[in-house]
Amino acid sequence: MVKTVKTYGFYIGYDYMSVVSRSVDTPLVTPLFIHPFDKNRDRNSEIVSAFNMIISGKHIRTKKSSVAMLSFEAPENILFATDAAEEVADITEMMSWELFIRVGEPVKDYNISTFRIHENRQIVFAVKQKDIEFFTKQISRVGLKTITIEPPIVSAVNLFESNYDVAGEALVALVGRYKIVVAYIKDGNMIDIAQQTIPASELITSDDVLKIRAEISAKHFISKDVVMYLTGDLLADKEYCDILSDDIRNCSYIDPFKCININYDSSKELMDKYSFAFGVAVSLSQKMV
Repeated sequence: MVKTVKTYGFYIGYDYMSVVSRSVDTPLVTPLFIHPFDKNRDRNSEIVSAFNMIISGKHIRTKKSSVAMLSFEAPENILFATDAAEEVADITEMMSWELFIRVGEPVKDYNISTFRIHENRQIVFAVKQKDIEFFTKQISRVGLKTITIEPPIVSAVNLFESNYDVAGEALVALVGRYKIVVAYIKDGNMIDIAQQTIPASELITSDDVLKIRAEISAKHFISKDVVMYLTGDLLADKEYCDILSDDIRNCSYIDPFKCININYDSSKELMDKYSFAFGVAVSLSQKMV
């Protein structure tokens, strides 16, 4: 069995793609590549172009012992939280039925992953097989095998927990181009999630963020004084961050490198402009194989 010596975290959002690496024998994370997408072009074409740039620029030098961790957004991704007792014999079969009820179509084309978050609560992440095949094919072009596909909100929570030691309660918000997902954290455990999808023709506003915060707060009796930590695609836009900061009380932005060591010397140009945009990819690189 070949021992893994380097992990690569790939995050493919709607606005950009980011890649970082981490050697198993060192805590240093190296931001390697970020590609903001041209919104006037087809997204899949932009993703292929990004991988072409990685290959031509030799941003990744792979070995057989290197692996890829992937998190991606796609229009047909399905994310929800539900309850399932520990004694359920086949959790995937149970979630397949629930997914069928939600989407109203056969689920054979979906890949379903479950993540137990607290007691009987499960996060279900269903993605189309065609999307997995497309993304993993691109990653294989740079000589890597994808061994983990993780929901972006799970990566965001792991990123928060790697960088912040917060006792009691916290909210983690993943603010994307078309969706907001908020996770409720209590005493180091993810308790639940809430989410809202925004029409493609609109831009997420601070009112949208406050609305989804109010929804999960009412469900779990969360005080207005609990801090909400934000990350996600749209936070790569500093002007947008400033607007959110002005409108949302008790919010903070997750610094991906608050406690995670960064190989800054080789990445200064990227980090000066895009530090917050590497969050999900950084979280993925921390996963142990």
